[in-house]
Formats: sequence, C-alpha cells, structure tokens
Amino acid sequence: MPKREPLSIEERTYIYHQKLQGVPLAAIAEQLGCSYYTARKWWRRGKAEGEQGLRQSQRGRPQRGALSTYPEALRDQIKALKCSHPRWGPDRILVELGEDPQWRNERLPSRSQVALYLKEACPEHVQRQRRERFFPSGSQESLSGARDMGAGFQGSVVGGWNSRQYIGYRG
Repeated sequence: MPKREPLSIEERTYIYHQKLQGVPLAAIAEQLGCSYYTARKWWRRGKAEGEQGLRQSQRGRPQRGALSTYPEALRDQIKALKCSHPRWGPDRILVELGEDPQWRNERLPSRSQVALYLKEACPEHVQRQRRERFFPSGSQESLSGARDMGAGFQGSVVGGWNSRQYIGYRG
C-alpha cells in the first residue's frame, strides 16, 4: 500500500465508531485507504483510552532541554531562587528545594542538571568559575623547563613512544 499522510483526528474517531458498530477493521481500512494495522492501532488506542486517546498524538522527538522531564513549577522555583540569590549555586538551591514542603517528597534533579538549567534559563546570574593554578614548589618557569626536558634534565627515558618511564635524575 502506498505511503500516505497520517490519519486526521476525524479519521481516527471514524475508525473507533465504525468498529463499535461492528464493522470489520479490514473494511474500515479499505474505506480510508490506510493499512489494516493502522486501523487496528487506532481502534486499540480508542478502546484503551477512549476518544481522548485518539486526539493525543505527540509526534516527533520528545522535548529536550535541561529539566524538561521535571514539572514546570519546579523549574520556575529553581529560576526564582537563583534570581533572588545570584550567589547561590546548584548545591544550595537543591538544599533549599529539599527543605521546601512542596518538593520534600519529590524526586529532585541532580546538581549537574540544575547547573545546566541555570546556564540555559538565566545565564546573567551564573558566575564564571575562577580556577587558580597550583604549583607545588618553585615557580612556573622551573616546572615548565622540567616538563620540556630542557637543558637541566639529565635522566634517561626508557620505553616505547607510548610508555615512557623516566629513570634517574642526576642534577
């Protein structure tokens, strides 16, 4: 059977009502120009969920984005907490949500999900991370020279290109 457009809501309800009147699915499918299996699918959905099930047909990929699977009220509260307290991070926001009676018994998102949502929803309130470099001893120049195996290095390099081992340092 050639490919056709998806069935309209009227065609789905037609299948449901005709089958309720006792018309065979094969005859209904032939009248509508769809396959028997399509008619059977909509009959089964109508039988299980009623006419409301025939109307709900979400097509395509599910909604994407941070916290898209959580209630909108939760997303709104996270955003409100961040806007009212710009210095709070995801950890503090989750603590506050856990203490709120509305969300105490609900499943809360992870810290990383909240952080990603905050970057999407209110990027003006997200602070950049400042990372300080730590040099255990000496200055940065002395460490970079050792890394580059410059003139001061007198050890031996053993192993292949992927497994180098430094043996001895005579300095």
